[in-house]
Order: sequence, then C-alpha cells, then structure tokens
Amino acid sequence: MGNAFGLSRTGAPSRSWVRTTAFVAGTVSSLLLTVALGLATWIVLPTLVLGWHPTLVTSGSMEPVVSPGDVVVLRDAGTAGLDVGTVVLYDLPGTGRVLHRVVAVQDDGTYVVQGDANPAPDAAPVRPDQVRGAAVLEVPFIGLPSLWVERGDTTSLALAAALLVTTVWLAPKANDPELDPWNRQDHRLPGEILLAGRTRTSTSAGGSLVPAALTVDLARRLDAARAATTTPEGLT
Repeated sequence: MGNAFGLSRTGAPSRSWVRTTAFVAGTVSSLLLTVALGLATWIVLPTLVLGWHPTLVTSGSMEPVVSPGDVVVLRDAGTAGLDVGTVVLYDLPGTGRVLHRVVAVQDDGTYVVQGDANPAPDAAPVRPDQVRGAAVLEVPFIGLPSLWVERGDTTSLALAAALLVTTVWLAPKANDPELDPWNRQDHRLPGEILLAGRTRTSTSAGGSLVPAALTVDLARRLDAARAATTTPEGLT
C-alpha cells in the first residue's frame, strides 16, 4: 500500500536517486583530491623545510616495499656511514642511479647492496662517494604520471587526465545542499510537510484522511511555535 502523504518511512520526503548519487560521487571525489593533496604534501614539505630530495622509482627491484611510480624522499647520507638495512640511492656507472638496500658493510667502508626483489647482491660494492642519499620515507602512487610520461604510456595518461577532470568537476557537489540527502531542510516535521503539500488527502472512497479542524489546529500550533522562537527586530 502506498504512503498517502508521499512520505518515506522516516517522515522525510523521498529523494531522487540521481541527486543522491551525485552527492555520493562528489564526496568520493573530494576525498580523492584530499588524499592526493596529502600525499603531495609529504614530498613538498620535507623538500622545502629539511632540504631532502625526492626520487621517482622506475623499476620493481625493491618490491614489495617500493613499487614503480612511488616517490622516495631521501636525506643526505652524510659521512658517518650507513647501517645495514638502510635503503640508499647510488650512482652506478653505465646504468644511472639505483635504489637498493645495504645488506653488508665491508671493512674498507664500501657497501654491499641488493634489491629486495633480487636474488643476489649487486655485482660491485658501493663506495661512500657514490651514495646520493638515504631513504627516509616513501609516498605511494604519486609519481605514476611522471613514470607514464617517461615510458610514453599515453593511454594511462589519458585515462588519468579524464579521471582528474571528472574528480575536480564532481568534488564541489559534496558541498551542494540541494544534493545532500541529510540536509536539514529535507527533514521537516510531518505536519509541516502535510501543510506544505496536500492538506486534504482523499482516500479511494472519497473520505478525508485529515479533518479540516485538525489541519487548522496544526497550522495554528506551527505559527505559534515560529512566533515564540523569532527574536523581534532591534532586540539582542
């Protein structure tokens, strides 16, 4: 049997699923933007305040701890030596820079390094002057667009750009009161909804579900309540 007053079981009017879906999508988009901004902050602040420097991970030799597309923030390695277990970025002649973990420190002060995903240590020990930094923190995923550019992955770039545009477009909907299903304006008292809509709803037999006297009484009570809670102009 349908609700004679067009109300939901909670007493609030039913809302369009399209508007509710838009509100949920806006909320998720706003959350995604907040997370992305937070991840970027972990890179920018240490760089500006502490003088650390970020590096983009391009290979999977340190998985599962660090994956391609992650950004690792490094501090100056200094001259005091590095402990076993420290992840370092070092120059490898003929290859470029490599991010691996120190697995041993030799008597001559050089380091034996190895990728976490590699079955054996790197071929040659690493001298202290080759080390460009020691890893301090890792920020996941944030460097994926740069990695796609480096690899020429235009498909992933296009999808990411479309997702970004959609997210930016949807995010403001999270703050739109017209879409918010929990907006206070939508949770009026049943009597207010009744008076704002059909004050006399007929049954199939033609009788009135709400007597006229009750309707007038409800109206008077609501007017009195509003008058009691309204501060006259000029008073504080």
